[in-house]
Formats: sequence, structure tokens, C-alpha cells
Amino acid sequence: MPYFDFKLNSVFVKNNRDINKAELQLFSFISTSDSLLNGGVFSNFLSANEKDKKDILRAATSELISTKQLLPLENIPDNFRMNFGINGMSLYRSHTVPEFLDWNFAIFESDEDIRQFGSKLDKLVDHASYNGFVDNLLLVIGATATPQIYAAAKLTQFITKVIAGELMLNKDDQVCVYCESFNKYENYPNLNLKGVDIDDLTQNCKISYSIFGAE
Repeated sequence: MPYFDFKLNSVFVKNNRDINKAELQLFSFISTSDSLLNGGVFSNFLSANEKDKKDILRAATSELISTKQLLPLENIPDNFRMNFGINGMSLYRSHTVPEFLDWNFAIFESDEDIRQFGSKLDKLVDHASYNGFVDNLLLVIGATATPQIYAAAKLTQFITKVIAGELMLNKDDQVCVYCESFNKYENYPNLNLKGVDIDDLTQNCKISYSIFGAE
């Protein structure tokens, strides 16, 4: 049986953004077209009218956002490496191998802002650009060979773009911000990939992750 596992192995934090040990919040969001297509949310998409297509896209958006992970981290000092067990912490696990995987990752100093951030993501369908995105998607989707796959891919790209933008807004609370897109053919053709001490976008953290699987 095929198997795929994406893991966070460790994060090294240089500055915890606090004068003492900090309480931090880890955020991770992974999107793949497989997670929607295999779940069946697009099963009736082709036969649906325009209104129902919009409802399906809204449901798909909520389903994707619900997979986000928020994890509290307590008493974190400066220059500290967080190791997530011998085998790492699984962030995405599947019995299919995704052709692409988009990862948004961040660590914030824990306060009301991060809780507001999580709530904002839950209501992403109310984002100012969402309705325009859906309208444009429905205009072009009929000309594609595989509308369900195209819709799923574009939806994950939209969510990733919005999340990446939101992550960069409040720089005072940022401890770590990292965004990366992987694809099977370039990054994990043999289902074995390791990233070790990769600098994040703030240059304040070093991230180690791994991909392992079988087909």
C-alpha cells in the first residue's frame, strides 16, 4: 500500500522575542490537491450549477483550513533547539503520494494575536479577495480538461497565498516564518527527502524536516 509522511524534526530558535523564557505558538498548514480529491468534496462538481459550485468551493475551503495545526510551546529560551522526538512530528500523513505539497509554517510569541489569526483563517471564505477568486475560477474552469483537479489546485494555491500574506503582517510577534512548495518529481521522486537546519524567512530559526514514503 502506498504511504507518505511529512515530518517536522526540529526547530532551532535564536531569539524567542521575549526578555525571559517565552510561551510560543507553532502554526502549520499543509495543502495538497489530493487531500480534497480523495475526500470526495468535488464528487458532484461537474454536474452542479454555478451556485452549487460556489457552495462546493466554500466547503472545500473550510475543509482544507480545518487541517491546520496550532501547538503551544512553553518555557522556550533563546538559542534553543526543539526536537520533536526520535522520529519527528508528523504534519501530513497519507496513503497516497501527493504530486505537490505546499507548506506554511510559523512560530509566534503566544498572545491574543495568534488566537485571532487562527480565527481569521477559519473564516477565510469571508476574506476580501475570496469572492473575486471564486468568480474568476468559475469563468475559466470549464475550459480545463480536469475541472476538479484544476479547482483543487487553484484553491490550495489561493489559501497558501492568503496564509503567507497573513503570516508576514505582525512582524513584532514573529519568531519563525517559513513557506515552501514541494513536488514529487523534483523534490521526492524516491520518497526520501531531508531538509536540515534550513533558514526561515526571518533568519531567526533553523528548520529540519523530512519526507518518507513508499509506492
